Amino acid sequence: MLNSLVLCGNITKEVKHEVDDNNVSTTKFSLAVVQHGKYRDKPIFINCTAKGAVADLIKNNCGKGDKITVSGQLMYVDNKPNSYHWMMIRDFEPALWPNQRAKAESKGMTTQANDDMPY
Repeated sequence: MLNSLVLCGNITKEVKHEVDDNNVSTTKFSLAVVQHGKYRDKPIFINCTAKGAVADLIKNNCGKGDKITVSGQLMYVDNKPNSYHWMMIRDFEPALWPNQRAKAESKGMTTQANDDMPY
């Protein structure tokens, strides 16, 4: 896939979850990703959206401050004058640092749930 992105960062606020009229789960959150080089003290904030089983996994296992690695596609909304980029999440996994491993294991965290992705 040409438009593929993998990011590792911290969730900046509690995830927002909703279910639409077609019973499809959607989870939205913002990810703070640390830059390297000259701007390493200024994080980049990426708005992320997950759907289906991945959305449910993120909703049930992740929260504000958690470090996760996500993969997906960069999307663009041309809604002038408020055009913006966001990331559609296909997959995620917890970034299991020693202080987070016990938290993830106690929740029985599992990933790789791509069975009902909308694309």
